Amino acid sequence: MRRRIFYLGIAVLLCISIFTGCTKKSDVKETTTLDETTSEKQTEEPVTEKLYELDREHIYDGISRVAVTFFEDSTTKMGLSWYSPKKSDYCNDIEIIEKDKMKLIETQYVISQGDAAYDSASMYHQAEVKGLTPGTEYYFRVGDKKANQWSDYGTFKTASADITNFKFVAVTDTQNQHLADAFYSANTMEEALKTAGNSAFILHSGDFVDNGNHEDLWMGLMNTSKEVLMNNIIAPAVGNHEEEDNAFWQHFKLPHTNNHKTTGIYYSYDYGKTHFVVLDTNKVNSDAASYIDDEQLEWLEEDLKTAKENGTQWIIVNMHKGLYTIGEHADNEKFAGENGARLRVGKVFEDYGVDLVIQGHDHCPSVSKPIKQGKVSEDGIIYINTGSAGAKAYTMEEELMSEEYYALFDYKALGERPDDVYQNFAVIDVSEEKIKVIMYEINLLAVENTQYVISEFEITK
Repeated sequence: MRRRIFYLGIAVLLCISIFTGCTKKSDVKETTTLDETTSEKQTEEPVTEKLYELDREHIYDGISRVAVTFFEDSTTKMGLSWYSPKKSDYCNDIEIIEKDKMKLIETQYVISQGDAAYDSASMYHQAEVKGLTPGTEYYFRVGDKKANQWSDYGTFKTASADITNFKFVAVTDTQNQHLADAFYSANTMEEALKTAGNSAFILHSGDFVDNGNHEDLWMGLMNTSKEVLMNNIIAPAVGNHEEEDNAFWQHFKLPHTNNHKTTGIYYSYDYGKTHFVVLDTNKVNSDAASYIDDEQLEWLEEDLKTAKENGTQWIIVNMHKGLYTIGEHADNEKFAGENGARLRVGKVFEDYGVDLVIQGHDHCPSVSKPIKQGKVSEDGIIYINTGSAGAKAYTMEEELMSEEYYALFDYKALGERPDDVYQNFAVIDVSEEKIKVIMYEINLLAVENTQYVISEFEITK
């Protein structure tokens, strides 16, 4: 069936305080465009000064960097990962409590551990938790039972087997360079979750930190965002800033498709009747002409074919380096070249009916029109870039590409975008009938730290 796209509006001012949460619709004061308000504020100073040092003694004192991920089956399994000080003897215990019954349950889990690649003082730990009940909320903690050394309690909820309606939030490029940057990212994720109201998980499109082999940056982000990460499932893609050997996978328990994990990880999962594909754009093909290597592309085709055969309703792709963006990487030969990913990978997306591609890397939000074979088409694919959830904001490269290329986009972030000022996120609402996407921008310099709807659209079949 043909896909119909409805663009519902751009730049609705919500007047939401960034630190006090979302405002009700009755509190909306006016409608404006993003450029009208921000152009007067761009010369003001950023609101937070840089902090460079971590309290290392405190961070190394116990369990840290805890994350919850989907692992193979979102209804009955979960992935857990955490770090512990090397001075600890064990730290491989898991306690899981079914929330409604407040009863400790017996679970099956497979543990792996090892020396942290870029943290000589720590061990990493990962667990595949099995035998969970679909549609059930759990408390959990990890640590060492014998030594009574535990993390705080976190929560997660397995997917219902028959779920059809759900929301998730999408962020990218938290990419903290310093501890202060991590507070921007934590705040953006908190605001995204508040705005969504009942998010099933957080989708992250990569570049968690500015340098993946600097563990201080991971500690800064994951400890600053501790409440978010311990109480929400995260579905991560690897970014180019995490492409160093083992920098990514030790922080997230994920399937190692084709035994691949060095530069990142690619994998897929189902949530209800929606199939999610997560790609590793760090791995180039054999002639280095395209992001997405040959082995990964073969896996992608087979994965999408199987999803279609299984009757999936929607297909959503999560990737860091995007096929269609408006930033400085739009003309990169590995995307735009004759054998680049835009043609090679885009054709696979089109052949198997991908509905939405969520991208990062360019730190500049954009929404494409439906694209097929490089042109606007009613039955094409929507490509979005969710901007930056951290302290780095870039601008559209207006002279980089042709007018015909930029005409492929329905929303383009224009004008200067000073660092530490703009953060972005998207709330995505999935049902049997449609996917609804609302993209937001937080402006730290505008009056009352306003939050804007910058693009809103629906995809139907």
